[in-house]
Amino acid sequence: MRTRVFVWLLVCGWMAGWPDRADAAKEGRQDLVHPQPPTSAPPLSLTDALREAVEKNPDLAALKQDVTVVRQRPRQERFLAPPMAEAQVWQWPVNTLNPNNVGMYMFMVAQELPGRGKRDVRAALAEKDVALAENDVPVRSGRPTRRCSSRAEPSKCIRRALSCCGR
Repeated sequence: MRTRVFVWLLVCGWMAGWPDRADAAKEGRQDLVHPQPPTSAPPLSLTDALREAVEKNPDLAALKQDVTVVRQRPRQERFLAPPMAEAQVWQWPVNTLNPNNVGMYMFMVAQELPGRGKRDVRAALAEKDVALAENDVPVRSGRPTRRCSSRAEPSKCIRRALSCCGR
């Protein structure tokens, strides 16, 4: 049933456009019979098309924004983590909403104090993440990176990237 309706709509649409083209052919208007693309613009070269595709790629724009965020991480990792505050209430009666009838309150404040050198290690790891993120943008755009100038040896590039993150 759907196929019949589709074919019927297709035939009706084709028939609706037929008189316009026939009238245009009789009048000698070739622009309606065989429409031509505008020729005022110069042809697009391959290098221009590739450059524009790289500049306007939304994935690459998101990666570039991620790099700016990742660059802030080493500075953040050098500081202490934010303190935590917690409050607990015990023996709150079911039949009242008054907090004065509660049996016990407990308030706590905690601060994580990392061991000696741990903040520096976290900062160094974050700096390696920055290097990987900066390397990711040219790799995804198809341009060779500074470290990997040759596309003929991708295994060497992979080994360098893995050695950068300590694997």
